[in-house]
Amino acid sequence: MSQSLPEEWFIKDTRVNAAIAWIFAVIFVAIAVVSLLQILFVEMVMAALAAFVAISPAVVYRSWTRTVPWPLLLVASLPLLVRTFQPTTFGELVAGVSVATLAMLVVVALELTSTVRMTPRFAVFFTVIVTLATAGFWAVGRRFRRRISAQSSSRRITNSW
Repeated sequence: MSQSLPEEWFIKDTRVNAAIAWIFAVIFVAIAVVSLLQILFVEMVMAALAAFVAISPAVVYRSWTRTVPWPLLLVASLPLLVRTFQPTTFGELVAGVSVATLAMLVVVALELTSTVRMTPRFAVFFTVIVTLATAGFWAVGRRFRRRISAQSSSRRITNSW
């Protein structure tokens, strides 16, 4: 009796899903490039990770139609797409759910596109650990960015006198 996930649960093989997923992948790559140019490394890493997860099944199976379901990519992309808004309680909740979704996508992509095999209990445990690590990376990076931008704005005020 196999305890691994069925491939059909995660990887969709339809043209419509693939087209939307590839659009998301292009958006993720664009966000990663723009974030790199703006020296926003946390957003760059998250966007690059999301792009990698979006295209990894297509690369592994050598078929452009074998992609991650686009609704999962949409949920995972929310903090990257709405990062310009100030964080609110709802925004923090959306970011948390999105980070958890991205972590789940990473774990399932690892399971289905590599030789790694996990039991369901370990997969849940590993998803929780990856979620905590990703959320920690996101929070520390945002705090670091706020500190740098505060120092930068205080220098501008000092230099303007």
